[in-house]
Amino acid sequence: MEGLARVENHLRRQEVQLALRTGSGIATRISATIHKKLIYYCETLKMNGRVVGFLRFALFRPEFNQKMSAVLGMILRLNLILFFTALVGVLIYVSWINYHIKKLRLHLLEQKKTEYRQGLPRQDFEELDRLASEVNIMAEKLNALLQELKQEKLQLLNIFNTLGEGVAAFDARGLAIVFNRSFFRILQLEESRIQNQPYYDVLRFPPLIQDIENFLSSGQTVKTRSKYFRDTYIEYEILPLKSAEKQPGCFVLVVRDVTHLERLETIRTDFVANVTHEFKTPLTSIRGYAETLQSGLAKTPELQEKFLSKILNQTLRLENLVRSRWLRK
Repeated sequence: MEGLARVENHLRRQEVQLALRTGSGIATRISATIHKKLIYYCETLKMNGRVVGFLRFALFRPEFNQKMSAVLGMILRLNLILFFTALVGVLIYVSWINYHIKKLRLHLLEQKKTEYRQGLPRQDFEELDRLASEVNIMAEKLNALLQELKQEKLQLLNIFNTLGEGVAAFDARGLAIVFNRSFFRILQLEESRIQNQPYYDVLRFPPLIQDIENFLSSGQTVKTRSKYFRDTYIEYEILPLKSAEKQPGCFVLVVRDVTHLERLETIRTDFVANVTHEFKTPLTSIRGYAETLQSGLAKTPELQEKFLSKILNQTLRLENLVRSRWLRK
């Protein structure tokens, strides 16, 4: 206790004053005792909320710097280890996700080659599994829609093939887009010849090809009737094809077999010619006798009676012609 009076009072030291204000303090200065640069650290000791003392120690500055460098190096190495560990983990995680995405993409590419979409398998990754489930739901709806469209297409194709008229649509390159069975039957073509062939190589009728060329150059609708091969007659119509793309040069060819109509027309013409010829003689006689009677040249009752008898006979002849021709028809 005798030496305690000679101990220097450190209350005014910088680190002590900082400890009084903040609870801890640190300061750097040259020691007055050993004349070396030291780092001083101080903390307050409290009891019942009151400061009853101080904990104070000092470190040589080089030793402190060495230890701080070691601590900083350790922290830096630890940060580098954590960084590279996290980087490797991220790369592994990304590779794992890319692997599953690639596998999912391969499934989708395989389904692209098929007519109907198959369900995707369950995925290990939750988000990808949720995506696969959504794709499967869309695939089911798409399959139902494709089936419905296929049925509608089949119905339309059946209706199209039942038409008595031959119909074919050609694109701007002159290739057939769609056609029905009557088209081949009327034009006497083979279905294999029309596949991927332009119209001028498929159609074997020069007047029809020329009319198509005229339509393509003028854009005017063509409709005509012509004798086809052997004793057949056709009537064809060339119309512009109205599509959503509005491509010029597309057209529709409609063909009708009018052979029976031509035969009926021939029969009608022959019938009219025959009837005209057979009616001409009695009508000429009736007219001649009637004009003679009207002119008064037949003055005697006997001659008049004779002319009237001729007129009656010719009239009966006409009546017999009508009965034999028209009623028989």
